[in-house]
Amino acid sequence: MKFYITYGTYGYLNQIQLNNENHDLFIFSGNDQSVMIEETNGETIFQQPKKFRVLTRFGSISSDDFHALISIPTTEDHKYQLEKKLESYLPHLDEYDGFNTYRLLKPLQSNIYKVFLGFSSRKAYEDYKKSSAFREHFSKEAVRPLAGSSSAHASYLEQFFYPISEE
Repeated sequence: MKFYITYGTYGYLNQIQLNNENHDLFIFSGNDQSVMIEETNGETIFQQPKKFRVLTRFGSISSDDFHALISIPTTEDHKYQLEKKLESYLPHLDEYDGFNTYRLLKPLQSNIYKVFLGFSSRKAYEDYKKSSAFREHFSKEAVRPLAGSSSAHASYLEQFFYPISEE
């Protein structure tokens, strides 16, 4: 399974979605732009997406959920260890209120792994961040030893994607 992300204005991404109704495309509102996600076994319709292979998959993506995308950079030297650490976490969605979606994403073009989490609300995500599961697997402190010593790569980053309501 592949996972693709692209960014743009809501109008542009909405037009792509309308023209490709046979694809499972999800649009969310990001910081200063909108984001579109496609998860497929086939080829993507995006021209220049960020590309990932799905390593672990739980739950279904919903346009109604709040999503967090955690970027975890690493180096070639630490890639294997980071991947094994992240793969060791198998979430039990029913253990956390509002936890609906989990994807562990391996980059196809860089050394930045992504963790895609979907919750019923931002509050449900913030509550999950207080859990030992988050602290032990996804917190900045948990992954810091596997980020390598290079200051030339990107840093740990959380991005938030909100549902878009057309009211």
